[in-house]
Amino acid sequence: MIGCGKYDIPMAIKVAKMWHESEPESKMIVFENAGHLVNMDTPQEFLEVI
Repeated sequence: MIGCGKYDIPMAIKVAKMWHESEPESKMIVFENAGHLVNMDTPQEFLEVI
């Protein structure tokens, strides 16, 4: 799983997308109401995904 927050900095989102593209077996998740600290911004959603 590769995750990032919708409100993370653009460079972090770009890197997450590149990482996902380079790992065919990966799953990318964008947490809609989160910034860089996904587990702190949306803890319940993060735990459900994990």
